[in-house]
Amino acid sequence: MLSIGINLANSTTIGLSNYAVQVGDRIDITSLTADAAKRATAYAWLRQTTVISGATQPFYIVQSADAGQEITGRVTLEDGTVLLTPAATVAGVVAPPAGNPVHILIVAGQSGASGRAVDDFVDAWPAGVLEWSANDGWEPVGSRLFQGPWEAGRSIAVGDAGTANFGWARSFAAAYAAANPGVTLLMVGVADGGKGFVNNDWNKGNPSYDQAVARCNAAIAAAPAGATVEGILWHQGENDAQSPAGRTAFKGAFDQFIADFRADITGTSATTPFVTGGHFPGTSYYQDAIQTVHQSLPNRIPYTGYADPSSPTEALTFDGVHLNAASNRNFGPQYFKALTTAKANTTLGGGGAITLGTMVGASMTASASSGSVAGVAIGAAAADRLVLIGIGYRSTFQVTPKSVQIGGIDAVRVDRF
Repeated sequence: MLSIGINLANSTTIGLSNYAVQVGDRIDITSLTADAAKRATAYAWLRQTTVISGATQPFYIVQSADAGQEITGRVTLEDGTVLLTPAATVAGVVAPPAGNPVHILIVAGQSGASGRAVDDFVDAWPAGVLEWSANDGWEPVGSRLFQGPWEAGRSIAVGDAGTANFGWARSFAAAYAAANPGVTLLMVGVADGGKGFVNNDWNKGNPSYDQAVARCNAAIAAAPAGATVEGILWHQGENDAQSPAGRTAFKGAFDQFIADFRADITGTSATTPFVTGGHFPGTSYYQDAIQTVHQSLPNRIPYTGYADPSSPTEALTFDGVHLNAASNRNFGPQYFKALTTAKANTTLGGGGAITLGTMVGASMTASASSGSVAGVAIGAAAADRLVLIGIGYRSTFQVTPKSVQIGGIDAVRVDRF
């Protein structure tokens, strides 16, 4: 983070030299005295000489569209005086470092893939991660992954105050980079909020599908020689969940989409890992029929994975639809874990015969806020085993299971009822 100090008692132009920043940096106007702070009535940020729409806070997150431009902060006082920060020169379009292995990951789906949460700036993108930017080039990723020109005019395109621009792609990138040192990670965002299969958006030949394929292929064509597409990360289905017709047709449409998308993206095939994420219980968009399709994907289509939002704790939303910042940070590593199983072509369950075991009970003492139990013995280990866990409650408040681990392995949620 970069901070610029401004003394509002001085002249109309702050006496500091110009400075260099890059996409993703945060610029803060600080050092306001109590009296001066009261006198400041408005803030604005300029790209060259043009006011940036929506940038009205005393801080600004440098966006992909700022690459190669100068950014200036402007403060208006009660008496009409206008103060300007020194100009910040933003680094331009860059090329990935030569000699490093280059991996490309694609993020697609609806707004659950792009993210809507307020960014709390607890974490940051790993150094060196590049995105296919608004300038149609590989640039350092901004505070959020740019998803495409169709974002223009949407709240998720506003980045000056860090609002409505945070998703799980950032924590996924951190997990991926940590596991792949020396690899240059390139990410392509093509999520399109509010779009589904039932309303003819994501089927092959539909607008969301075609624009996503075109954007991915343009990015891949501009990547360094030898770059490989290492996976497709998907979160979608909320729109299809809203009607009986959408729920009924979802499985067939989703499976066909995976086949078509793998065929139409340059450098991908039927063995390119594809990961889908589970939906969030407790929202109006959660439907068992949609969740089952996502969760069972690894047992239907080879080289696919399932990212579970119930681990390590149940996902929470900030608006009844989209994950909050903390749950986004948890969800990203789940996508990375699922990508690993997809590459290994591992199914969620085996096909062996099931031998009935014995029922085991455990008492959990819970308060209105939390409760836990550990060390419950469920019998000897077996190569092929189905474990069903039911959690009930009898109290004046509802007890919602947050997470379950068996032998240190996350259990996958089936349903709440």
